[in-house]
Amino acid sequence: MNKFKNLIFLTLLSLCLACGKEDDVKVVDSEYFSLEVAGDVSGTIVYDESKYVAAGSSSPLSDDFDTYLMVTASEFDRTMTLNFYPPDDHPRAGDIFSLTIKASQLKPWTLENEYITPHISQLQQYDDHIIVSYYNRERNVDYVSYYLFENTSKEVKIWTEGELLKGELTGIKLANFNGSRQITVRDFNFQLRPRDEGLSMN
Repeated sequence: MNKFKNLIFLTLLSLCLACGKEDDVKVVDSEYFSLEVAGDVSGTIVYDESKYVAAGSSSPLSDDFDTYLMVTASEFDRTMTLNFYPPDDHPRAGDIFSLTIKASQLKPWTLENEYITPHISQLQQYDDHIIVSYYNRERNVDYVSYYLFENTSKEVKIWTEGELLKGELTGIKLANFNGSRQITVRDFNFQLRPRDEGLSMN
């Protein structure tokens, strides 16, 4: 009887330890982005931090998990740049997708807004706006939203949920400086943790 009880105890203990190991790899407020582009450059890029953390030592990432979504900003500035990098195992690793936000208030990573995407000639007209860009390493080309007048009717939604900064956009075209090369951002959404860069959400 005692042996039977011991067997049950050991089985339950093993299950508890296994559950504990699963909990250890869960990421609270994990970072994520999904980008679909078409045109001169096409395809889908997805980065899911929780997936790579769960993979542990078998993860293909060569850098820290939180460096694939970066915020460049300061507590005393009204601008910030968000950079999104494909994971190392993606064919377009080396490309960079970016959002550069100018806000009318300090700490734009704490604000909720729908930012317009003006033409380069209109940038000084708006206190709140966003520039969308994509750098393709293979062609060494920068595709930028402000080269196309048609983007003036588009908006990029940015908001916060707890410690997360989130955003989404659809159907914005990007072009090189003379418009000879273009891509369309069909769909993009993200969530990232500004606190990883030392930025307070308060």
